[in-house]
Parts: sequence; structure tokens; C-alpha cells
Amino acid sequence: MKFVHPEYGVFVRLDADAKVSVGDVLEAVRDGTVVTVLKVQKISRPESVYPYGAAVCVASGAGAAEGHAVRKVKP
Repeated sequence: MKFVHPEYGVFVRLDADAKVSVGDVLEAVRDGTVVTVLKVQKISRPESVYPYGAAVCVASGAGAAEGHAVRKVKP
């Protein structure tokens, strides 16, 4: 996770090969344990801070923090 903002949501920096869409569910992970679930609300355009864009998400709980690893939920 790149940035957590109380008003604008959780910003997840995307990698070049990321396949993320609006409505996808992601997991924030710390030390191998899921700390919160994220739902993608929108995808931002690429810019200097996010060269491949960012997934703007809403967290299901208060466990989201900068630096957590994020992965897509497996079906």
C-alpha cells in the first residue's frame, strides 16, 4: 500500500503487469496475515508517483496502513 487517506481512501500503487479493475477485491497483508480487505473504487491514471496508475480503494476495517503488501483475492 502506498498511501492511506481518511477522506480519499487507500491508494495502492499498481505494477506494470497488474490486472486490477473497479469492483475487484484485494487483501492487505502484514507478515503473511490478512489485516483488511480492500474494494477497488476507481483506477487512477499514471503519474510521477504512480507510473502505472493506482487502485483507489475502500478498506473493510481499520487495519490498512502504508507499507502493507497487497494481493488480489483468489476466487
